[in-house]
Amino acid sequence: FLIGLIWWPRPFCLGGSMLQIVLQGLIMATGNYTFFNILTITLFIPCLDDAFLTRWLLPRFLCNRLMRKYHDDSGHRRNAITLVGALIWLKTILIWGMAAYIFICTLVPFSRHFAHKSLPGELQHIYDLTSKYHIAGSYGLFAHMTTQRIEIDIQGSYDGVEWKSYTFKYKPGDLERRLPIVAPHQPRLDWQMWFASLSDANSQPWFINMMAKLLEGSAEVTSLFESCPFPSSSPPKYVRALQSRYFFSPWVNGTSCLPFAHALTGDGSCRAWWTKEDMNEPYLGTLDLNN
Repeated sequence: FLIGLIWWPRPFCLGGSMLQIVLQGLIMATGNYTFFNILTITLFIPCLDDAFLTRWLLPRFLCNRLMRKYHDDSGHRRNAITLVGALIWLKTILIWGMAAYIFICTLVPFSRHFAHKSLPGELQHIYDLTSKYHIAGSYGLFAHMTTQRIEIDIQGSYDGVEWKSYTFKYKPGDLERRLPIVAPHQPRLDWQMWFASLSDANSQPWFINMMAKLLEGSAEVTSLFESCPFPSSSPPKYVRALQSRYFFSPWVNGTSCLPFAHALTGDGSCRAWWTKEDMNEPYLGTLDLNN
């Protein structure tokens, strides 16, 4: 809805652009979506015209200088009023034409979320004409937000009895460790582990390869972790991956467990940031180099 406002008259365009920028700022404050939000804000900045920017964002002395320059050159601008007016109308026609075409193109990928609905063949044909340019597509990366946090715990062992965990640089593990703020940086391994938790290990071949590298003691792979309980010269004989559901610890005495606050017990001592619930089935069973 907010994106559609940029095609409306100036007040709606300015209002929609500002609301979109504020929305992206709120999203940035509540999660790490790398540069997506920054790029979105950049796209809406051109919707803020000179009159708005000079009134609300530019320093007053700079605004006054720009206005004096405008009045000094006003005589030359009068001769171009007719041409500018024609160009504005042409631009408006082109913009509305492009907006209508893009809207038609978006109907095709949007309809895929509703398998029981079919679109007329003419709309599919219009979409196919420019589909190779990717003008429109489904928003697949975060089309469905997760409602639970499943974390994978990678463990190694020499004897298959005593297991030790590999510690990630940024993901939750230790219940008393709070999440760091690293946006817009997005660590490769930690980010991939989030995707891995959304499916089973068999659909993540890179994960199986990583486990094999841990069995081989690959220094390149172990360097991706915060700490490795096994030296590269003596790697574990067995590895496995367990999974647990993580939750923020509940509020205690009005104190939350957000990254800017400490979770406290009734006597003021620190408590865990997280609580977790172990899941019955492992993410990946016990492996060694022979299997």
